[in-house]
Amino acid sequence: MKLKHLLTLTLLPVLLVGTALRPVSAQEDNLEIVRIAFIGHENGSSAPLDRQLYQAAVTAADQINAGSDDDEAGLRLAGGDRYALEIVYYPADTAEATRTALTDAVDDDAVAVLGPHARELAAALRESGTQGLAVLSFGDDAPAGDTLFRLTATLEDRATAAADYLVTEQHLTRIGVFSATTDEALAGTAAFKRAAGTEVIVADFVREADEDDFAADVQTLRDVDAEALLIWTLDSQAAGLLAALHEGGWQGQIIYSGLNAGFVAAAGTALTQELYGLSGWTPAAYDAASQAFVADYVAQWGDTPPDEAAAGYDAIYLLANSITAVGLRASSIRSHLAAQTGFSGVQGEYRNGGTTSLRVIQVQDDGRLMEVVRYAGGSCQNCPDTWWVDTRGETTRSTATFRIGLIATLDGAAGAIGEQVEQAARLALREINEAGGVIGANGVRYTLDLVTYSASSATAAGSALQQAAGDGVQVLIGPDYNGQVLPNLFQMGSGQPVQLVSATADHITAGGGGAVYQLRATDATLAGATAHYLLDVREVTRLATVAVLTDYGLDAVAVFGETVRTSADGEIVLALEHDIAAADFAALADQIVAARVEAVAVWSTQPAFTALAAELEARGWDSILAYGYLTPDLVPDLSRLSFEVISPVNWWAQAGDWISRDFSRRYTGRYGAPPIPQAAAYYDAIYLIATQLAGGAPAGLQDALNGLDTFIGVQGHYHPARYGSGELTRQVVIVSVQQGVAQETARYQAAQCLVGCQR
Repeated sequence: MKLKHLLTLTLLPVLLVGTALRPVSAQEDNLEIVRIAFIGHENGSSAPLDRQLYQAAVTAADQINAGSDDDEAGLRLAGGDRYALEIVYYPADTAEATRTALTDAVDDDAVAVLGPHARELAAALRESGTQGLAVLSFGDDAPAGDTLFRLTATLEDRATAAADYLVTEQHLTRIGVFSATTDEALAGTAAFKRAAGTEVIVADFVREADEDDFAADVQTLRDVDAEALLIWTLDSQAAGLLAALHEGGWQGQIIYSGLNAGFVAAAGTALTQELYGLSGWTPAAYDAASQAFVADYVAQWGDTPPDEAAAGYDAIYLLANSITAVGLRASSIRSHLAAQTGFSGVQGEYRNGGTTSLRVIQVQDDGRLMEVVRYAGGSCQNCPDTWWVDTRGETTRSTATFRIGLIATLDGAAGAIGEQVEQAARLALREINEAGGVIGANGVRYTLDLVTYSASSATAAGSALQQAAGDGVQVLIGPDYNGQVLPNLFQMGSGQPVQLVSATADHITAGGGGAVYQLRATDATLAGATAHYLLDVREVTRLATVAVLTDYGLDAVAVFGETVRTSADGEIVLALEHDIAAADFAALADQIVAARVEAVAVWSTQPAFTALAAELEARGWDSILAYGYLTPDLVPDLSRLSFEVISPVNWWAQAGDWISRDFSRRYTGRYGAPPIPQAAAYYDAIYLIATQLAGGAPAGLQDALNGLDTFIGVQGHYHPARYGSGELTRQVVIVSVQQGVAQETARYQAAQCLVGCQR
């Protein structure tokens, strides 16, 4: 049985002294009860967190009990019987009370135990035994053993991830370490130093937990030219150290082991801005499962879940998976958990009843936390290939220049686009060259050089192709326009440079002789993702299409329409077309209003789209208008519309992921304006070429691209080898424009929703 993430409201429990709490849950058909015990504090500072962990577990149980349209309510065991889950809270503030709570849970026929979260209470169960029940705890220092399962990344996991992030991913070689004299801090920094290697540690401070004078330590960091600092101490001492670093003007990267929203609130945004940290999970996580959990938790309990809550939620799904597989015997559940692999939860992947998954987080300018990247097993899962290693200190056998050609329109109405793509490409080149260039597998150090060819027509683009080949250009990027790419595809014969274009027509790669690759999602991919978003996320069923009578318009709406027609509930109730020279859209608007559609997908020119939108606004239309070619300069023109406009794009400067925001910040800082969507594609293109050059010789670039499984850039994931079609990526960002403000609302990998998958 596939367990869906749904929401069924449960009454908010009120903790009673000495009473086991049983939430009111959906129980269809008088299902029998499977009881899972939750042991947590009743009083003291830990009680609020324990209650939130319990609430997360209740949310998961309620979802399972409710079922969905596809799945029946409750759990169906292998024998066919169905059961409802019940999470029972057993208060315990001391070790003795914890042991009593466990005995009470056994007497109440509980099949497993969640908690305790507090280390001393979890240790009490380890010392006295768990009476045969699987105990799933949430603290990173919770004990683990035959019957004890830790559902949070350990201190060692966190230290290893911090070391990998700074040394392997950020390529830093001069790191300071600051530790308090507590057992946890000393163990954490020791693990960090083992993972990072002693050769990169240039300052190692160990201070009593009440030490508050750090002026000398800050000066030492400056004297040794430290690039980064790991802080592992108590919150109060960390805040004091941050203040001293700020006052002393030290500018390196800082990772604080205890970073969370509470620390930011206490220390203040001024001190914590751009501070990094490590967390098993964060409600700011940038993935669909996390967003769904946060939305469900907030709807049920009226508050944002804490970082630890994802483990409480995942615990119930882990147990449900085991129960459906092996039944209700506690020993069988315990054994199944211990052998379970490949289980995916909100925190990440679980193996053998535990996880090594965690997130690197950062404090933004407004004080909010943001996920940077994810780790599992000490390895980064989604670090971009645009973090370039500095090789200036390495010795190579020779040097050479590697010439990259750019074909872009640099004058006329489209000149601004050409200027931005050239700026993005040059930003990437500058970063790579300033770090020492590219060292190929042949031992040659390559300096990258960009040669720009301006082309405002198909003929000019063809001439640029010929000139580039004569100039010794080894790979080409651009053009951006279908009209400049398609007529010149068959020029790309043997011996011509590999070409990476940002044009999006579906049949570009079919005619390029295998040497032309697409840097952005095709029109078909964009149209399909739009249809899936409207059908699956917005749950509209009556749709219309409007296409300009050109190949790109007709091809896109054909894919959109086919996606709708093959869906379970969608229907194209109106399919309209117009000539490319059309200027009057009143009749089309009248037909759309009369059809009472919930969404209209438009693949046409911008003048046609804006004219149609104005006609719909004049008629008081209030549904969703989807447009296939949104650009940033069009957004202000939409501010007068009272209805929502959505659009599929390859990327957007206000995208919700950290990598996109970091690129936007650096680009804007250099050029004084935010980057357009194409800029991300051309920035990625330079790094994509550089990474393949580093893996081989220039002559092997085409084979390298064909065999490349994964490249991670600003746009997202590239998988050319998986597609085998000349497409490099199928990443789509769905942008929503309301009242003249455009922001990312969802993200897709072709038809698969990655982010923003529920409303």
